[in-house]
Amino acid sequence: MPIGAFIFDLDGTLLDSIGDIAASGNTALAELEFPTFPVDRYRAFVGDGVANLARKVLPEGHRDEETVKRFLGRFKEQYSKSWNETTRPYPGIVELLSALAERGVHMGIVSNKRDEFTKACVRELLPRSPFGEVRGESESTPVKPDPSGTIAVAQALGCAPSSCVFVGDSEVDAETARRAGMRFVAVEWGYRSRAQLEAAGVSSFVREPGELLRLLDGE
Repeated sequence: MPIGAFIFDLDGTLLDSIGDIAASGNTALAELEFPTFPVDRYRAFVGDGVANLARKVLPEGHRDEETVKRFLGRFKEQYSKSWNETTRPYPGIVELLSALAERGVHMGIVSNKRDEFTKACVRELLPRSPFGEVRGESESTPVKPDPSGTIAVAQALGCAPSSCVFVGDSEVDAETARRAGMRFVAVEWGYRSRAQLEAAGVSSFVREPGELLRLLDGE
């Protein structure tokens, strides 16, 4: 079946945002007088929404609802000020998106980042990319691997889920694609290693963004 659309994850797939996420997470932890983490540790913490990030970084015994709520409030306050200090598109992403647009390919984004931050990232850092639909976590779009937001994006793009390729960097993205009935392709430059993804059953990978164009030619 010809590819109807590419639907992308955001963090770890299109944007390298780990530095800003880690800085905001550590600020929130420090304000709550809890230990902080090196930036690279956050690679294992991200991927399934900020509420789950909170439960991973908070110390055992301090993951109750009230403490999670306090962390989230401090995280959001800090992230709203500094989400774009170091976050940038990965090398080759802007060129890939331009090439897909030139070929008339429909494109969308589904992220577990909060919707307001997802849209801000796309608006500021990917302004020339014609995404037909962009969704982050919200009251109407639950976090992946719930497939409902991803299926809704496909519908908004006018494409059957079975004709869409979901591109992501995590086992959460892989499970989302499976539940949505989409083909999944993992990127090797994201926040999970190839070995981790293979252990989760992923078998299709790209090493650099331009390789995705080959899928349009049936390679």
